[in-house]
Amino acid sequence: MNLLFDTNILIHLAKDLSRKLLTTVINPDNQKIFVSVVSISELKSIALQNKWGPRKWDVVNAILDEAVIIEINEGLTDTYAEIDAFSQRRNPSYTITYSLRQEIWAKMIFGFHQRRHSSA
Repeated sequence: MNLLFDTNILIHLAKDLSRKLLTTVINPDNQKIFVSVVSISELKSIALQNKWGPRKWDVVNAILDEAVIIEINEGLTDTYAEIDAFSQRRNPSYTITYSLRQEIWAKMIFGFHQRRHSSA
């Protein structure tokens, strides 16, 4: 049996610094783990909004290093995280202004433009 971890599972695992939850409860048989790049994007946004430190990321990265990542376009994950955190008014890097909204939309459009032309 394979396991697909969604964002909520990754959040719970990030809180388990001992990593026992993964090895004794969720995946005691060491089955193959799959994670969507969308879940990684959501996780980055949540981490940004909640100011995660390196310890939580160490746990998550250890899981992701062993997981099979289901690609959509990983190049957009940081942009997604910034936009999502901004949309929740929880991105510590920005205060909400009209010109900032234009800047973020421009960044998003540029990312889609780059994606379209790099795959051609």
